[in-house]
Amino acid sequence: MRCLPMRLAASATLIVLSAFPTFAASPQEDLVREWLEVTAMGLDVKVGGSSYNPATASVVLENVVFGGEGSWARIDFPVFVVTDPRKTAAGMFAAHAVRGENMKATLHIDPAAWFPELAKKIAETGGGAENSGPDQDEDGVDASVDVSAAYDVELTADLLLYERIETPLEPAKVAADADTITRVLAHARHSLAARADWFEMDNLRTVTRGLPEGESETSYELIFATGIHDGRIERSGYNNYRGTTTAGEFKQAFSAETSYMSGMDLGAVLAVLDPASVKAGKPDGRWRTVVQQQGIVNMSIEAEGVAVKLGLIELDVQQMRQTEKSVVEIFQAVFADPEAVEKDPLAFVSTILPNLTGLMRFNSLAIDNTEMTGPDGVAASLAELDISDIDGEGIGAITLRRGELTVDPQTSGKFNVVSLGNIRFGALKPLLELGAATEGGGEPPPELIRAALIDGMPRTDFAELNGLSINTPLGTFGLSALTVTGGDWLGSIARRGEFAWTALNFPVTAITDPSAKDELTAMGYEQISVSGGASWSWDTDKGIVRLDDATVTVADMGLVSFDAEVNGLPLSILDNPDLIEQRMQDVALVGSSFRFGNNSIVERTFEAQAKKLNQKPEDFRDNFANALPLMLGFLEDKTIQDRFAAVLKDFFKDPRSLVVTAKPAAPLPFTAIEALGNDGVGPLLDALKFKIVANQ
Repeated sequence: MRCLPMRLAASATLIVLSAFPTFAASPQEDLVREWLEVTAMGLDVKVGGSSYNPATASVVLENVVFGGEGSWARIDFPVFVVTDPRKTAAGMFAAHAVRGENMKATLHIDPAAWFPELAKKIAETGGGAENSGPDQDEDGVDASVDVSAAYDVELTADLLLYERIETPLEPAKVAADADTITRVLAHARHSLAARADWFEMDNLRTVTRGLPEGESETSYELIFATGIHDGRIERSGYNNYRGTTTAGEFKQAFSAETSYMSGMDLGAVLAVLDPASVKAGKPDGRWRTVVQQQGIVNMSIEAEGVAVKLGLIELDVQQMRQTEKSVVEIFQAVFADPEAVEKDPLAFVSTILPNLTGLMRFNSLAIDNTEMTGPDGVAASLAELDISDIDGEGIGAITLRRGELTVDPQTSGKFNVVSLGNIRFGALKPLLELGAATEGGGEPPPELIRAALIDGMPRTDFAELNGLSINTPLGTFGLSALTVTGGDWLGSIARRGEFAWTALNFPVTAITDPSAKDELTAMGYEQISVSGGASWSWDTDKGIVRLDDATVTVADMGLVSFDAEVNGLPLSILDNPDLIEQRMQDVALVGSSFRFGNNSIVERTFEAQAKKLNQKPEDFRDNFANALPLMLGFLEDKTIQDRFAAVLKDFFKDPRSLVVTAKPAAPLPFTAIEALGNDGVGPLLDALKFKIVANQ
């Protein structure tokens, strides 16, 4: 929103300064004439009158018209005043003030004229104006968008003002046959020598017509910049922005109270983007600060019955650097020969993406006090969104604080914190190489699959959710905290990690299984609260995978925990897809354990069952324990049945804990476990060194 009016204002100013009064009679008017000739943009200029007032040291131009029929711009000023024009000792033009009143302008933007080869290609492929059809979407908007279509921008402003301005008296050096981008860069380099203490436009209004996306209108009470020198703008912004976009029946409205920017450095931008700034064709890779800080205060957007308000958007320290291949040169080549992209789109993507993603980085982005309202009572809010250390390789952290969502009067939710830490996007090169290998239906080699898996996938070291609460017609669901961490990274593969959650709460009435709901209700449960966690590790060279302390605790019920270790899973198993099935046969169990800790669930279960059978709980428990040998008959091994029955009988008499372990003398392949199971339970349990103990 800010960039368009600033660019339009800058363009209008340059055109304004191109005026040449044809009957200058004083040295001051001659100097203004020389200056305007240097800054002219090739437009014809008509001046109704010119005079010099010695009392105010002002050159006054009246009824000034720049451009007109057939040109890309026309600007009208009833009054245009240059106060105290003079030449400095360094040969620069200087003035105390340049002031234009009641400006009216029309700019004709014609991409097809500026980039003819690209426009020709768009037309040939059906995207040009001559090929665009009457297709419309449901809002009556023309769906055949012509990106090369010309359009007009109308501007009016009550005042255009520069104070204490200095600009070169030598014109920008541009070759006659230079393309549009080269011309823009040349004029940008030329502007680095300009300076001004203050710039402003009052009550700027713009109307854009002719775009396929629709007609737009904007207004600004004030646009300003101060401290313009050596390619820098120390401070700039706007006040009271309003805007609308209309396309068929669709209408979108924007507004913002104010914006601000500090420390903008056009010289740094040119040092990055201008191919002429790259020494000996070798980019220096040095990060340059192009904007210190920028922000928008109290912004709102409304469309289709949805309204979004943002209290503050603030971006800190935007930096740019020279990349391996200049982005400007890439696009110059595209504009000059668009067919090259069509002939080899993958080569274009492989070139442009790494250079675009490596071009910029930002220290932080903060969005505060976001509110959204929609149809049927839908509403959402977010107190804070903070994103730090943003570049083409990843993001340092994303944190959302105090979010709420209301769907209807009975359905809503909120959270305190959602956070992601050290997010890495993954490398583009292995993904592009994998894409090239599969082009045409080919089978990619394993090394490319592995490289894409290890280096091309995104990852995050840390994720956290805190204070989640969801209200539904079935009741309230909640989660106190959830954390997931990863470490010992091999590319995008975490070889160590942990996850844990605390107090996942939900009402028994929300359980959809009627029998489970009835059983839990009979045992006296109204709310279920579950906590747990686990850690894991993977030695990708030795193929050892461990799961440690995988625990689930249910309040007022009990806990279960599980540990396991297997081997035979090195990362190299992916090297030959044809052998994966064969190598999986070597995956073996090193050992495992399972623990159950009772916290009233056993007693409540017995009490509920005893009540159903009209028995005393202690009698039912004794009867159950005495029946254990019979219930274990499926094992078909009297020795094992007796051993298990004795342990379980002790547990049910005093239900505290059960621990089951399997620790074979040597790692036991899962294929062997399956084969032993076919010979009966006894041989399998012996091979596993299976043990079960109670209350220890």
